[in-house]
Amino acid sequence: MPSQAPTCPPTRFHYRHGFPAALLCLTLVAAPALVATPTLVAAALVATPASAQTPSKGTPNPPKTKENEDKQALIRKILTGDDYKNTVLKFDYSKHQVSLKDMDKYWDKKNVYILDLRSPEQYKSGHIKGALHLGADILEDKLRKLVPDKKATIIVYCNNSLFPTRMISLTDSCLPQFSALGYENVFSLAPIWHDSPTYNRSFMEGPHWVKGESGK
Repeated sequence: MPSQAPTCPPTRFHYRHGFPAALLCLTLVAAPALVATPTLVAAALVATPASAQTPSKGTPNPPKTKENEDKQALIRKILTGDDYKNTVLKFDYSKHQVSLKDMDKYWDKKNVYILDLRSPEQYKSGHIKGALHLGADILEDKLRKLVPDKKATIIVYCNNSLFPTRMISLTDSCLPQFSALGYENVFSLAPIWHDSPTYNRSFMEGPHWVKGESGK
C-alpha cells in the first residue's frame, strides 16, 4: 500500500513571516515531486500574492519643486564645526565693536538695526530703545525678516553688554555667524559697565532705554 504524503497545515510561521503556506509545503514535503513536476511550481507561484512576488521599490526621490530645492539649498548653507572655526579665525573682532559713546551717531538713523540677543522675557522686561528681538539662535530666515538689507548696519547686545557675567558673551559668538551669512556691517555693543560699575543703572534710567512691565 503506497504511503501518503504527510500533510502540512498552515502554522503561525506562515502568517507571521508572510510566507505562502502552499509554497512552503511544496518545498519541505514534496521536494522530489517539484523536480519531476514543474507544473506544481507554477501552481504554487500562482497562489503566491503579488506583493510577495514583486520586490518592494525604494522610496522615490522627492519631486523637483521650488520648496524642495529651497530645503536642499538650506542644508548646504548650514555651517559645519570646521566652517565656523575657520570663520572665527578670520574674523577681526576689534573692527566690529562700538562703545555706548559711539552709539550717538547711530540713534534713530536709517538702515541701522539694533538687535537684542537675550531671552524674550528679558527683552520684555526692558530693552534699548528701537531694538528688535532676535535671541541667541541666529536663524537666517528670522534675521532676513528683521534685516532684509545685508548692507545695513547692525548693532547687537546681550546680557554681558549691560551687566558683568561669567558666561561667554553672546555677541562674541554670534558676530562670525552674521559675517558668514553675508552681514558684514555688524558690531557688538561693548560692555557699558566697564567705565563705571553703576553706569548701566544710569543708562537704564535714560532716554535710550525702554522699561518693561517689571521695570515700571
